[in-house]
Amino acid sequence: MHLYMKQRVPILDTHLGPPRQRWQGPTKMRPSLFASLLALLMVAIPLSNVYADTVSHFDGAGSLISPEQDCWGCNKDAAMMHAHGDNQGKPSTVVFQWLNSSECDHIDIHTEPDIGEVVVRSKPWSEHLTQTAYQSTLPVSLEGDGKWNTVAITSVLPVITVPEKIVEVYAYCKPESESKKGRKTEVSKDLVGFDFDYYWTGNGSVISHAGTGFGKDKDLAVTFHSHKSLTVFQWYTEESSCRRLKLSDNSGQMVGLYGEHNGVNFKKWNDKSWSPKICDSLPCTLEAPDSGYYIVKIKSEANALLSGNLMAECL
Repeated sequence: MHLYMKQRVPILDTHLGPPRQRWQGPTKMRPSLFASLLALLMVAIPLSNVYADTVSHFDGAGSLISPEQDCWGCNKDAAMMHAHGDNQGKPSTVVFQWLNSSECDHIDIHTEPDIGEVVVRSKPWSEHLTQTAYQSTLPVSLEGDGKWNTVAITSVLPVITVPEKIVEVYAYCKPESESKKGRKTEVSKDLVGFDFDYYWTGNGSVISHAGTGFGKDKDLAVTFHSHKSLTVFQWYTEESSCRRLKLSDNSGQMVGLYGEHNGVNFKKWNDKSWSPKICDSLPCTLEAPDSGYYIVKIKSEANALLSGNLMAECL
């Protein structure tokens, strides 16, 4: 199987295609420590007003970070929802990071098998609060704003209600003329909540076969300063590149992720179970056991991180 092949999907080829001039898109900036601290003071978020009505189970992540290339993690991706016996009454959540550009001004989302309706929440990568939220039938199309965006997709029904007990969530770049609209109903712009009062803050991408730059060999993702955070990176590694991934607080300082449920875990993109805790402090270096796509999650207490941004970079 080709290294870039993520799934047995016959719809599109999975080759990188001929070299083309790479559009760089809006640049993610590494904030100065002063700017990061100032931003934290300005976003004393009253989370009591935006708590999630329900908690879900976090299962996976995907990326669309290089729309001019035809490869998984570039202009299309897949993430997996799983049935969890200990969470029979809880829905599942997967997240995507999407670089909206002229070559990817819309993305289409669908599931196999059809899971019915989902709740879609989206925001710019650097924002803390949900900007748009609606419940939708599938397939559904999302329209971008010319920026890096993060999108969370939560099933309305638990995956355990699906006979296959597993659901593949696909996202594809599409021109507006080909996009599938779906029926949307606006819902509360609450946060995406998980067990033990953690909230999804954002996600980043390290899709190393796509080249260099943000989303490719490094990336930033935001965390909450005022509440427990679950922050995510999707990471692609192969034999000759990015076999090790360094995670750090963007301040450059060492920080602790102490506590029973805090720390760093990772798994293959389509696995159900996570690794044991790898690190309980940052910086933390992960080493992939073999080539492929991985999902990394970092869970932290309120006030644990100094800068409000996590950095992931290939070593």
